[in-house]
Amino acid sequence: MKTNIWRQGGVVLALVVLLAVPGWSVPDERKLDDKRPEPGLGIAKRLGLSEEQKKSFMEREEKIKLDLKKEMEEVKNLESKLKEEIKKDAPDKNTVNNYIKEISAVMSKIQMKRMENLLELKKSLTPEQKVKFNEMLSRREKRPFFGGFEHKPGRK
Repeated sequence: MKTNIWRQGGVVLALVVLLAVPGWSVPDERKLDDKRPEPGLGIAKRLGLSEEQKKSFMEREEKIKLDLKKEMEEVKNLESKLKEEIKKDAPDKNTVNNYIKEISAVMSKIQMKRMENLLELKKSLTPEQKVKFNEMLSRREKRPFFGGFEHKPGRK
């Protein structure tokens, strides 16, 4: 009996995490401040990119942003369907699992596209910029690479 309770608790916890994490990585346009700079500009500044490098990187960022618009909408749509299924008195476990799998597949596509741009950027970096790039990655080792959350020291 205890095993079933733990298993059910694990399933609920997994659902909560899977519902929350994609929401963190897909920005809600209503929450974004219009004054907030493009994320790529922060990377460009930290790496000290030349104007040419910055232009090339930002053009790829913009293209990816447009290319991924469909996928972002698909994630929102699937998350909405998943939430509606979970709200039912007797949600179908297979349907819930299928929505989670579909969301994960689309999120993987999004992450791969973003990673492609970072890899393209890395090819154009000077040796000094590559050192900064690797330092940026090292700082991110303590938290998930794409979204998520970081545990602060002293917090559990």
